[in-house]
Amino acid sequence: MPVLNRKVLASLLLITLGATSLALIGCDSGGAAIAADLSATDPALPTPGELDRAELDALFEHMDGNGADVRSGHLVVITRTTHRSLAHPPWKGEQREEMWFDGRRVRIEKRETTPRGRMWRDTIVFDGDRLTTVAKDASGDVSARISESADLERAAYETGCGIGDMLMRWPLNAAAWGIEPHGSRLAGRRVWLPRLIGEEQIGGLACTRLVLLPKHQDPEMTTYVSLWVAPSRGHAAAKYERHNIYRAEAGWGAYSEVWQVEEWLHPTEGLWLPSVVTNRRCEQPATSGQSNLIERRAEIVSSEFNTPIAEDVFHIEIPPEAELLPERPLGRPPRGRGGSRGG
Repeated sequence: MPVLNRKVLASLLLITLGATSLALIGCDSGGAAIAADLSATDPALPTPGELDRAELDALFEHMDGNGADVRSGHLVVITRTTHRSLAHPPWKGEQREEMWFDGRRVRIEKRETTPRGRMWRDTIVFDGDRLTTVAKDASGDVSARISESADLERAAYETGCGIGDMLMRWPLNAAAWGIEPHGSRLAGRRVWLPRLIGEEQIGGLACTRLVLLPKHQDPEMTTYVSLWVAPSRGHAAAKYERHNIYRAEAGWGAYSEVWQVEEWLHPTEGLWLPSVVTNRRCEQPATSGQSNLIERRAEIVSSEFNTPIAEDVFHIEIPPEAELLPERPLGRPPRGRGGSRGG
């Protein structure tokens, strides 16, 4: 599979994203700056024959060790979002996510406030046998769905592993959902072909940088992913960036997305968690000049691990006014996805 040169990718991003519209909504410090950074350095990506597989596999094993001793947990995450577009005035929203897990069962509470102050609420419980979801929309309508044939892996896939921020949930996926840790997923090389680039500083931390190349490139787009791992933080991910450039007929020009850890949490021995993560996503549709910038800031405001969780946490009552929706068959996640959407 040919490797896309970083300078070529940077040029494509700058051309496709459209610097003028990006600058008007602030994406000049997002997508365009990312493209400039891509152009600044052009690391020689090792070919498979040059790859020090042993060094990479040792790194992935260390990544799996972060959170390996966690048996239960309870955490609250607040995410604030700002969406800017040339087509609409800026709007802001806030989401509160609360999750409990004990290795067999999971409860998730989500509250999302719209720009007009209206509230969406979801309660999701996997009790070890079935997955139950109760949702209340902004109009006050309540619905419920019960999936009797669920298991923990399917529940993980259906709920996106509970916590919206990818870098926060990676160290907890194995403990909460029993799914393959992220290091093992990379070591399996089923989806991504990792390449070791070297050492770089991220947020004042010495990090190991990897480039992840798709094992099977999508014919409709070119994808470029970089991952920075912080050995001093339990080998957790300190930064992740992804760039997609689509063929014009696919309907999208390009998007760039970057997650970066701003603050860390060391709540228990053997676990390092990002406590504050910022996320910037710049989008440029091919069919219009309307660029979009989405900025998120996720913060863990409360957490505790390896403490008993009350039994009634994993019990859920369906309100009598709820519309009971038919059971939806839960598909098992594709091999290599590990139950995590986008993560």
